[in-house]
Amino acid sequence: MLLYERAVALGATPTFAGLPDHVLARLAEHVTEATYADGDVIIAEGRDESWMFVLVAGQAAVDVGGTRVATLGAGSAIGELAVLDPAPRSATVTAMESCHLLRLEHHALHEMMIDHPLLMSGLLTMLARRLRDANPHSETSDTAVTSLW
Repeated sequence: MLLYERAVALGATPTFAGLPDHVLARLAEHVTEATYADGDVIIAEGRDESWMFVLVAGQAAVDVGGTRVATLGAGSAIGELAVLDPAPRSATVTAMESCHLLRLEHHALHEMMIDHPLLMSGLLTMLARRLRDANPHSETSDTAVTSLW
């Protein structure tokens, strides 16, 4: 992919949507491309890794403890917790068809966040939305949020 195409793909994800074009272009300079075939494991639960992916094309399944919890399509961020807090992966993500992804390393993202605080804002917003989605009662009950922990 050309740099421009990588920037457009990054900007199409909710995680990076709304970032100025010059920030997306700079971020695109730091990603590498990866492809996975149908059935390939993209991320394995429990593995220590410090990068995330943006799914450009294809579909992937997310399993936690062997149970399917989500299906992801183009524009999805995968493994973004690892770029914020490198720790063992919390889920296994498997390609359900041929997948084309952009890979962003922990150190590159942190360097970018120093110069572009909007990047951190996008990641925090995405994490807050996932927390809300995981707990449909979070807006109506203070105790609902504590039950997640």
